[in-house]
Amino acid sequence: CCRTKPSTQAWCNICWAAAVLDLTELVPQLLIMAAQCAGVWGQLGPEDQVQLFQLHMWLTDSGKAGLAGLLSEQQLEECRSAWLDLLEQRTQSSRLQVGRAEELAGLCSAACEQPLRVPLLHVAAR
Repeated sequence: CCRTKPSTQAWCNICWAAAVLDLTELVPQLLIMAAQCAGVWGQLGPEDQVQLFQLHMWLTDSGKAGLAGLLSEQQLEECRSAWLDLLEQRTQSSRLQVGRAEELAGLCSAACEQPLRVPLLHVAAR
């Protein structure tokens, strides 16, 4: 059967996964995938840019140049900005979840302070 060309999302997913799994032996292939993404920059979404930025950070943490040179400074900045936006969204979401948990804990605490009133069931004698 015919083979389809991988999507930019697939390339970005692979780049991210390899970085997370610390697959240093794949760096040459990852750089090729990142270069392919740079060539179709307009097709990338924010999630793709976040994944490329994570690859970039992993590479720079390993002492390499990261994606500098493959991506323009503007593209790297767009990736960084998308990553910071996602980080902020997750932080806000976490704050909301903590707030809800604290509210629920307060309700539970207040309920526990009240004596438990269980209605007595009257059973008719036969």
